[in-house]
Amino acid sequence: MLVPRRAEVDILSSITSTSIQKISLVFQGRWCDIDWETLDESLYRVACRSGCAQKLEVDIGVVSLVPEAGGGTGLVGIADFLRRFKEKGHIRVIRVGPGWREIVYPPPPVE
Repeated sequence: MLVPRRAEVDILSSITSTSIQKISLVFQGRWCDIDWETLDESLYRVACRSGCAQKLEVDIGVVSLVPEAGGGTGLVGIADFLRRFKEKGHIRVIRVGPGWREIVYPPPPVE
């Protein structure tokens, strides 16, 4: 299992601001092998320190070179890996590529 790079965890752990509103992370490669528990705990702690009236937002971008129909459905599970953080914050999972982006979580409203 891949652990988020120590630098990423250290940066999240070093955030002491009580007014932080949004964090953006980008992953490239095998996102399913990441130790999400470690990341979840770090994000949860940042959200707990935040004194904002609104919940902390985290955008997780997953790099994909080719937009494909239904290609982001597996990425919805990322939000499930961040259970503890979801108690305190909002998550948005986005597939990104050269010149395009697709929000896969939360799912768009059905019309």
